[in-house]
Amino acid sequence: MDAVSWEFYVKQLSNYEIDGPSVLLLDNFECNVSEAGQRVVAEEANVTVVPLPPNSTAACQSLDVAVMGSLKAKNADQLVWHYGWYS
Repeated sequence: MDAVSWEFYVKQLSNYEIDGPSVLLLDNFECNVSEAGQRVVAEEANVTVVPLPPNSTAACQSLDVAVMGSLKAKNADQLVWHYGWYS
């Protein structure tokens, strides 16, 4: 993402969910961790961008699956509870 995309994302979407200083872990793809993009995120949302070490994405994949799988399950449970979608 370039700085303009980061600014849109932070201002329009994620700023509603960030209550205090936070850390955002990203792969080290250059456009994700550019200085301009990091500056926008830090200024708009009080978030520090931390790039993962080079070539570590494959090693982190199982962690991603474990964390995201449980997060998605909890979010689904919350939606069911909130909207009363019981079968």
